Amino acid sequence: MLFWFTAAVLTAAVLYALLRPLSRRNDTDRPRAAYDMAIYRDQLDEIARDVARGVLNETEAAAARLEIERRLLSSQPRATQAAAPLLPKRTIRVVAAMMLVAVPGVALPLYLGLGSPDQPDAPLVQRPVERKVLSADGSLDLAKAKSMLEAKLATAPDSLEGWMLLARTNGALGDWPAARTAFDKVLALSNRAPDMLEAYGDLLVSEAQGEVTPQAEALLQEAVKAKPDLFRSRYYLGLAKAQRDDMAGALSDWRALLADAPADAPLGLDGAEGHRRGRAATRRRRGPGRTDTSPGAAAGRDGGDHEAACGRPDECDPRHGRWAGCPAGAGSE
Repeated sequence: MLFWFTAAVLTAAVLYALLRPLSRRNDTDRPRAAYDMAIYRDQLDEIARDVARGVLNETEAAAARLEIERRLLSSQPRATQAAAPLLPKRTIRVVAAMMLVAVPGVALPLYLGLGSPDQPDAPLVQRPVERKVLSADGSLDLAKAKSMLEAKLATAPDSLEGWMLLARTNGALGDWPAARTAFDKVLALSNRAPDMLEAYGDLLVSEAQGEVTPQAEALLQEAVKAKPDLFRSRYYLGLAKAQRDDMAGALSDWRALLADAPADAPLGLDGAEGHRRGRAATRRRRGPGRTDTSPGAAAGRDGGDHEAACGRPDECDPRHGRWAGCPAGAGSE
């Protein structure tokens, strides 16, 4: 009932907006010349009062009247334009009646055909399936979502979307072995689709806290070989070279990536995050207490080649003709 009342009010508002212009008079307002004439006549009357009070003598009053009369004549239109004819009242009534019938007559059948007027409300309390995956504060409980996904996959083991969701849920929970197992199933069901290979490689990089492991690199290489426009994979492959201290190879890959990618292509990581991951992974691999002797670090310490020091593909952008955002010493530890 409330819905139909709201629909009626909205329809009435639309009709009012459409019919209001027809209710206005179509004749033009008083022309500007009429206002000018009234003003100049008031000024002439003011001169007469000034003469009567002795403020002006006859000579000054005559000169003032002459000037006002000159302005009055110049303000009048040279040719009288015919006013636009008024719409007949009968025509206005016919148009208004057509709108009154057409607007509801078109809107109602369209809604009945395309809408769902009999669809009941669905508050959260009446959606038990969704409530099963929510925590006490109403936020998503990933552990509950995982249990529900596993129950569904038990009855539909060939659901690619289900296994993909389970893999990502396990990754969000930090259950990396289960996430890898789910992604193995995803690759089998998708026939090793390039996008799925990239997603798996991304998961492995996240598991290694930013380090591109050999397994992740192999998956990403396979994905790029099948689909070269996977820019996120190409970025990670460049990052893998940077983590092996092959900064020249990494920068070459990133330059090629930027040359191929559209200006608004989502590379997946900002440069600062990628640089942080690369340097952190290098430090973990070397262990504590060891000095970074890579060309990038050396260049950064010397304040020299910012290209080698930065290692940030979205900011070291040849399209801008500069190495933006690479401060001196960017590659130092």
